[in-house]
Amino acid sequence: MPNETWTRAADKLAEAAIDLLYRQWRAIGAGASGKSATAQVDPEALILASLALQRHERRLWSVMVDWLVEGAPFVNIQRLKNLLPEFGASAPAELSRLAQSTAKLARDSRWRTLVTLGAPPPPAPALRRRSGGLQLLEAPALLLRLRAGFGMGVKADIIAFLLGQELRATVSGIAES
Repeated sequence: MPNETWTRAADKLAEAAIDLLYRQWRAIGAGASGKSATAQVDPEALILASLALQRHERRLWSVMVDWLVEGAPFVNIQRLKNLLPEFGASAPAELSRLAQSTAKLARDSRWRTLVTLGAPPPPAPALRRRSGGLQLLEAPALLLRLRAGFGMGVKADIIAFLLGQELRATVSGIAES
């Protein structure tokens, strides 16, 4: 009986996490249904969490790839690499598949650095657009809006981090984040 309880709890936790992912994708303009998130969205963590949970929800792949067709230039590739170890053993292979799709569909060569040798071919891309385009005006897209203005780099990330803090931040806290 305890195994059933743990299984139900794990399923509920996965369901709640998937709902949160859809809310965040919706907030930055992806074709996801439901309410939008109201807090800042971290695109790199969102991508890696979506990859980690796509085995529970296959539609996350389509939502993510569809958004990346336009949103790929706003994703920090180095930060994706840095966060990758936090998301489990299957994340590198899944990220490689995503990088193959994104490099091809978004025509963004930066993503090729994430493709590993021997990676399985990506699934066929969806033929119809699901999203209405990037949403950079809403509060959750602050980081993306700053990256559009300042370019890809630490300056936009630090400003977004500082604007999202309610309390004072230390230099070591900023570096760790």
